[in-house]
Amino acid sequence: MKRYIRQALTVNDQGIPRFAIEIMKRDPVYFILVQMEFQKQKLETQTEEERIEEIRERIIESEGKYGGKFEVMFGDLTDEEIDFLDDGMDMVVWKVCLKNWQVRRSRVQPKPKLAS
Repeated sequence: MKRYIRQALTVNDQGIPRFAIEIMKRDPVYFILVQMEFQKQKLETQTEEERIEEIRERIIESEGKYGGKFEVMFGDLTDEEIDFLDDGMDMVVWKVCLKNWQVRRSRVQPKPKLAS
């Protein structure tokens, strides 16, 4: 089964292949397994800088969607209050992304500049 999951991922890395949409409609469990395998492979090959950039893009996307920075708009809410919002799960993901981004950025050392 794992071999077929890996083959499905290697067919098209440009986007979602047409057959994958059919799999998603007919067998969502298999599709989730394919997605999990894709994420596992991505994490194995992704550099720390690429991961930081991906997280930053998600943060920017959320800021655009909700019209501002998390700290300004929702920073005063507790986790329980966020859970009761209509988009509570999005807010939790946004908050986790912010924390994850800050931690990862602090671990990556800036590259020294060469003297002119």
